[in-house]
Amino acid sequence: MLNAAARAQVGSLDVSFDTDGIVQLSPGTLHDVAYAIDVQDDQKIVFAGVTRISSPLPFIFDLVVGRLNEDGSLDETFATNGIYSLASAGGSVYGYDVKIQPDGKIVVCGAYSVTEDNSDFIVVRLNTDGTPDVSFGDGDGISIIPVASGLDYAYELELLVGGEILLAGSASEPGFSFSSGIVMRLLSDGSLDTSFGSGGFTSLQLSSVSSESFTCMELLPSGKIVAAGSSYVDMDNLLLSAFNLDGTPDLTFATNGAHTGASMSQAFDMVSDDSVLYLSGRISSTSGFDMVISSFDTTGVINTAFGTAGSVVASYNPIDVALGITLQPDGKIVCVGTSGQGTFGNRDMLVCRYLPDGAIDPTFAGAGYSIIPASPNFEEASAVTFQADGKIVLAGFASFTDNDMVFMRLNNEIESGISFSEEENDITLFPVPLAESTLWIKTAEGFGSTVLVELFDMRGTLVARQTTNNTGSLIEFPIPAYLPAAAYTLVVRAEGGAIRRMVVK
Repeated sequence: MLNAAARAQVGSLDVSFDTDGIVQLSPGTLHDVAYAIDVQDDQKIVFAGVTRISSPLPFIFDLVVGRLNEDGSLDETFATNGIYSLASAGGSVYGYDVKIQPDGKIVVCGAYSVTEDNSDFIVVRLNTDGTPDVSFGDGDGISIIPVASGLDYAYELELLVGGEILLAGSASEPGFSFSSGIVMRLLSDGSLDTSFGSGGFTSLQLSSVSSESFTCMELLPSGKIVAAGSSYVDMDNLLLSAFNLDGTPDLTFATNGAHTGASMSQAFDMVSDDSVLYLSGRISSTSGFDMVISSFDTTGVINTAFGTAGSVVASYNPIDVALGITLQPDGKIVCVGTSGQGTFGNRDMLVCRYLPDGAIDPTFAGAGYSIIPASPNFEEASAVTFQADGKIVLAGFASFTDNDMVFMRLNNEIESGISFSEEENDITLFPVPLAESTLWIKTAEGFGSTVLVELFDMRGTLVARQTTNNTGSLIEFPIPAYLPAAAYTLVVRAEGGAIRRMVVK
């Protein structure tokens, strides 16, 4: 029997989320923005962003972390009435990304203004109830890390299995218009891991007259770190770089460790499976910007089989930008952003879904995309993720009287119509729990000669994939060593059908 999400049109607003699918939230005044979201095991939604709470000045912002209940209401048991905030006497504090550790603790990265012209990387770690984790930083849950003496911003973080934290961002010296892309590693207590790169971080500036910035990052099953953003010399171009786990450049990636190209002007987000990278961003057009998704393999070579010459470009209005991207378990690509008029004209939330080959998915919202107004004015979606039932959650802001945070939830059938077998004797797995580096799989006779095996975490993120010949012997499926102890969903597909099992590591 189809569940409720499958009966509703895929891509439509989920009316069980605050009665209309849209939540408007204003923790402070003037400019409330949610830049990132993550979903807890209990399906509560944790968000990070900025707002003005403590400052009387109009454009001085505080970092905020909050939590929504599954129905979209603010969880007032979290922090103080649902919101944790952090201010600086030197200026603004920004929260750009949030991830939930396997133990439930919440990690946020961003920038902390020491003065108006000097900001540092910041990482905040909170307990599951929103209180500061006193085992982190200086005993207050806060770690502030200077890189250069100008403006330093940490835009994205990744959690390593040993508790270390990877950061990607940019740094600049005062008085200079040039910046460097930065990848940094912290120990689990928030201190700088000086064994990584050069004294804890590695920087990339391609020339003395270029500016580089990393705005997104992925950790590959091989242990390689891939960071993306932009490189600027007269104009912006895509920057895609790779690093070894010790912070040294991976010189086998692209050309001497870095790719710059015109497939897009800027990359804002990135997602990967075991062999493919997908980047979302924008490219300059005659009217403003078009949204772009580009695909690369894990060696930095553009995937020319994807879309047209490796990219898909969409233009619905003068301004179209893809800011957030994620993958469904079936390989479909979901991206979110903004679409509308130039400068601060009317723009709405943009949500698109593509097939793995880059073709628009016509089963999503009837046309493959949806432009959803949350207010009569300027708005954009910055981040997207899934809840356990496959529903799509996005976050950003919209302009009402002031700018307020906006969250939306869309209906979705994450299996996309595939019928799964649940019979106990149609598959044999060993060892279970996943105690070793390999899972051995035995399918029933006649299941299929070519088998696709995929492993997903509880948020629906693809963490391992392999296509193999099914000769009747055991199928050897490698388990990435970095995966934390948790529950996962194993999916085995062939022409004979699809099998789904819950497995535990």
